[in-house]
This record gives sequence, structure tokens and C-alpha cells, in this order.
Amino acid sequence: MSDPFDWPALAGAESWLGEDLSCEVGIWGKVHALASDYRWIARSGGFGGQLPDLSRRLRMGSEDLGVRTTAWRAPWADATESAGEDYFAIGTYPSRALDAAGRGAILEKRVLHWRRPAPGFPIALAAAAWLPTVAGGDDRCWWDRVGEGDWQRPDYALPLMPDACPRVVIELTALEGVIAAGIDALLAILDQPRLAAVYAGLLAGLRPVMLRGLEQPLPPGVLAALLLPLSPREAARCSLCAWVPATLIDPADLGQNWDLVGARQPGPPQSVAPAHMQRGAALAAALLARDPARAAVERAPLVGVSEALPTPALLAAAPCSGTHPNPRMQLEPVAAASWPGLGYLYEFADRINLRRLDLTRLAQDLTAPAAYPLLPPDEDPAGHPLVGWISALEQRVPDGVDAVEWAFKIDQLRAAALFLLPHPGTLDLVGLPRDPWAPALLAVLAADPGTVGEHLALHAAPALRRMLEHSLAYPEPSLVADIRTWMQRWLAATGSDELTRALGDLL
Repeated sequence: MSDPFDWPALAGAESWLGEDLSCEVGIWGKVHALASDYRWIARSGGFGGQLPDLSRRLRMGSEDLGVRTTAWRAPWADATESAGEDYFAIGTYPSRALDAAGRGAILEKRVLHWRRPAPGFPIALAAAAWLPTVAGGDDRCWWDRVGEGDWQRPDYALPLMPDACPRVVIELTALEGVIAAGIDALLAILDQPRLAAVYAGLLAGLRPVMLRGLEQPLPPGVLAALLLPLSPREAARCSLCAWVPATLIDPADLGQNWDLVGARQPGPPQSVAPAHMQRGAALAAALLARDPARAAVERAPLVGVSEALPTPALLAAAPCSGTHPNPRMQLEPVAAASWPGLGYLYEFADRINLRRLDLTRLAQDLTAPAAYPLLPPDEDPAGHPLVGWISALEQRVPDGVDAVEWAFKIDQLRAAALFLLPHPGTLDLVGLPRDPWAPALLAVLAADPGTVGEHLALHAAPALRRMLEHSLAYPEPSLVADIRTWMQRWLAATGSDELTRALGDLL
């Protein structure tokens, strides 16, 4: 086995053997038995420092799936100079909290906040130390103390004492174990061409590089192993997310926080220049041979890591017209008083770079009075703004957008219309989504089946059956299970024998 300190990203790491690393801790989630939204539940005294908007900076998509995964967050490009040495190791896990209405909170995050002790400390060494540490997180540090909290204060969090903050001593045997296991797991998941494409995407500044088609989250050691062939400067600016805990994935949104993300959903390949592919192949070959010397080729810096180019191209991973902030379609705006529940959908339709529907945002709009359904039962859906936006997006495709991505955006609006505009004519008007990755009943998951009532039945049983069959063909089993459970609960709430007979054999 090669000496771990021969890897470029660990240059100089040998001098830090025996170093005792400390961190601060924060817990993000929902407080059990309270009506409060997601918040910092608990944190140690130095957690977060003076960093603003920390919860958004650590966001991993819509976070609407309760899974165990990890992420490594480097300082962001617009951080102040004093905050440029703050790194975060994130571990997610299913939440067991229920809010005041008995609804599950889905996901909780344990976040380790580590500050680089000196400019020369190799960041890959810290990633190898902290990622395995954060991977086994749980809620024990706060669960039994929930009654102590002053939860009426929006900025309150339970204080965590120093003994709740992990410490790690840099030890050679442990480091060798993490590196060996990380490389083994990485090479079991990716062959050399795919691994070369990952590095080429990082070199080209694709943000994020989408590592698609995974069966499960990347192990935490894989994230550390991915840094090894990079230079110390490059490794210091890479933010890696092992898995996106989200039903739908929006590359442009993820690209605001992450250089690389893992996901189950397949997608189109990302194109990069031959020069980046050449070096990407060399880095992949180094890991494949477990030979650090193969990574020592003439290197162009990662786009976004060099001092001259501090920020990778935000939208390179999801080609579209314009640059950040999101360019607009200039759709006709709607009056909130006339069309309650359309606020987020208007933003999603109008913003060219938004490609994945955020069910959490949609659910927030649907809590407004009279928000569901979005039209009276006797009104023709053909005149509804949502139908008009679907037509406008089909007719006015912006220059430079990826055709598949744009069609998928429209399919999600179709799914929203099928749920929000229940009417005998809606299905014929907007049609079923054409992409199997956009289930027709996707948007039902933004509402409580017990509150939808019989409005959804206005589609009539044959149309509902077509929508349900389309949704059950979705390639992701966990989402199919969610839709099936939702429909079962909805049928029970309606008490309709006719609907149960028409749909029951599918459920």
C-alpha cells in the first residue's frame, strides 16, 4: 500500500500526526411536539460563529426524504476573509420528531463545524477525520431535553456542552483505514471512465457535477477519497454531497452549495473540454492503481478554485439561458388575492433556471385558506393561469436550454395542474407527464390526504386511474410507496365505495 502522505491532497499532512482536532456542533430539524418549522434545535457555544444564513448554505436540496447520508462543505465564495477557514461535516438521518399536528419531520441534520487551525493544514486530512465521525449521528443530545427549551424565541436552540462536541486525534492507522476503505468503495461504485468524468467535471467547473444512477448514498470515506488526487488548494475548495435527500433534484439549486452530488435519478451526461478529460483520466487512473504518482501531472487549476476564478459556473451542470440570478420568462403575474396558492408555482414557471419542483414550497402555499382546489368546480380550467403557463413554456423555449430538462420542467407543471385543478377536462387539457420521472400524482404529496376531500374526485374515476397507473410506473420505489400510501389514505378519507372499487386493485 502506498504511503497516504504521497497523495497530492495530503501533502504535508505527516507533520499533523497526533494533532487533537475539535469542533462545534449544531442540530437542524423540527422540535418534537411543537408547531415550529425547521430550525436549529441545539448547538454548542461556538457553532456557526458570525456566519449569516447558515441553514441555507448547508441545504442539500429540498430535504424531503429521510435518509442517512453525509456531506462536506467548504467555505463559500462570498465568505468574509475571517470566515474563509470554516468547514462543515454534515450527517443526515431520519427524524423521529412529530409536529403539533402529528406530522413527521422527515429529516434531521447533525453538523460539525470545524475551523482550520493553520493555513497549511491539509483539508483532505480533516475530511477523512470528520466525515466518518459525523456519519453515525442521532438525536440523543437533545431528545430528552425538549421540555427545557424556550421555543417561542425563533433564535433559541438548546445549548450543547463541550462534551457533546466530538474530538478526533490524527492517527496514522485510522487514516490509512479510512483511505483504503474509501478508495475500495469508490472503485466498487465507479469504473475508470465514470470516475474520470467526475474529475473532468470538477476541473471544468461544472457545479454541481452530477454523479447519477447510484443505488445508495456514497459512503463518507468515498468523499474523502475523492479529494486525494487533487492539489491541496483544489481540495480545500471542494464541497461534496454524498446523496441528495430530495424527491426531485434541481441541479441549479444544488450548484449554489455543492461541487459534486450523488443521486439515484439518471440524467444526461455532462460535456467538458478534452483538456479536462485528459487530466481527469490521470486522476482516475491514480486512484484505480492506488498510485499517487500518477496524479502528479501538469495541472490546470480547478475552475473556481484558483484565485483568479473564485466561483465555478453556477449553471454549467444544467444548461439554460442567462446567468445567476435566475433569468425570467416574463410570464404574466397573478394577483395573490384572486389566485391563492399560486405564489411558488408562478416563481417556478417564470424562473428559467428552476427545474425541479420543491414540494415543501408548494405545501407552504397550500396552507393558505381557499388554496385548494385552485378553481371552483364549475369553472373551466382552460382559463386558469397555471394552464396558460404550461402552454407558454411549450411555445417559448429559451435559447440554450437543454430540451430534456425543459420538457421535464413542463411535465412537473402538468403534475401540479392535475392535482390543483381537479375537473373532468383537466387531463385532456394538459395531458399526462411525458417523462416517467415526473409522476402524474407527484403534487399530491404536498397536501394532507385528509384535507383534500372529494375535490380530487372531480377528475372522475377513469382519469384518476390513468394518473395513478402513470405514477405507479415511476422508477423510484420509495416515491411510488409514498404515492400509494397517500392514495390509500385519501380513499379512506373520502369513504367513496365507487372510487375504492375503481382504484383499489392498483393499491
